[in-house]
Amino acid sequence: MEIITHPYSIIVFSIMLMAASSYWILKALKFSQNLWVESSFLIYSAFLLPQISYIITKVISGNIALSLGMVGALSIVRFRHPVKNPLELVTYFALIALGISFSVNIKWGVLLAFLFGFSLVFIYRYLIHSPKFETDTSGVYSVSVITEQAIPILLESSNLSYFEFKSTDSEYVYKLEFTNRFALNEQIKNLANFKVKQIIANA
Repeated sequence: MEIITHPYSIIVFSIMLMAASSYWILKALKFSQNLWVESSFLIYSAFLLPQISYIITKVISGNIALSLGMVGALSIVRFRHPVKNPLELVTYFALIALGISFSVNIKWGVLLAFLFGFSLVFIYRYLIHSPKFETDTSGVYSVSVITEQAIPILLESSNLSYFEFKSTDSEYVYKLEFTNRFALNEQIKNLANFKVKQIIANA
């Protein structure tokens, strides 16, 4: 146990645990059919955000002047890409909180990662993926798909309600509507066979 009590050993141990926690969160998101996590940008963010938050918290801890200066410097940093999926925004917030938690106490970081991933799996398995949820026909459920390449099968789909090509971003935007969640989930699963930039489900 002596090696774990050394300050540098604790830092290395924390970084390894954060990487494992990020991997667990990504797996939980993918299991719950949030296919937008397969984006390379999200994968980079999942592993880098906790590490950055961890280092920043360590640097400014115990120094009020440096803390205020860091807050001012970080206030000019913002996501330029619009976050349209609420869960994506929650994931970013959780990843930042993960790094801060590990810098304060490792057990809080591990607890946060476990609860976040477990909640995703539980909600998907027992609420969203339940037979009652999937066969519900009480409304209209939609999914917006953003790709960098045209997908003819989506353009020919009878569920397509909106299509747009954004020449400035070289993006194809498809919006499909379904009468039940089961059909929506099946469509999202089928999109795994295509190169999709972002999937936004409103259900």
